[in-house]
Amino acid sequence: MSQFPGLSKLAYPLAFVRISSQEPIRIRAEIREPDIVVVLDPGLLGIVNVASGLKENGILIINTRRSFQDIGAEFKTKCKLAKVDATSIAREILGIPITNTTMIGALVRATGVVEL
Repeated sequence: MSQFPGLSKLAYPLAFVRISSQEPIRIRAEIREPDIVVVLDPGLLGIVNVASGLKENGILIINTRRSFQDIGAEFKTKCKLAKVDATSIAREILGIPITNTTMIGALVRATGVVEL
């Protein structure tokens, strides 16, 4: 049994809507051409094409230790690539691999959606 409920379900691909203006979100369907993709679980890279449908010049943010050259060779799309070793950061600070807060920071940095 996991000491932290829900950790066994973290590897499932998950789609999220958007962070933008105050307009109401009226679409309740699969997002097929995202502007931004954030990958919290680096294990998904070998299983799912995380950049599938990513718009040209979109942003791909990955939690990984791998080099930019290694990651870039895997994807054939023209996109802005950002990476952070969120797992190591979380383990160092929290003692457990909860990466969501670190990845939100990477999202803010890569997109400028929030002024720092």
